[in-house]
Amino acid sequence: MVPIMAVAFDYGVELTYPIGESFSTGLLLSAGQVFGIIYTVVSSVLIEDKGQTGSLVTYLILAIACSVATILCYFPE
Repeated sequence: MVPIMAVAFDYGVELTYPIGESFSTGLLLSAGQVFGIIYTVVSSVLIEDKGQTGSLVTYLILAIACSVATILCYFPE
């Protein structure tokens, strides 16, 4: 995953060209961290409250997020 991060950050910087490189990269990193925190909290609550069903819902949320990210890779602009 580390090699693709460099490509993704470079692509993100190219898409936001007039904005500085450090600001674009920081914004991308921050967005990933915020999504990770929210996903972790929601997953923990679902698994504690719903058990097996909560695990399935958690996997479904992650699958949908990955699918959306994959589709957006094909339509960059």
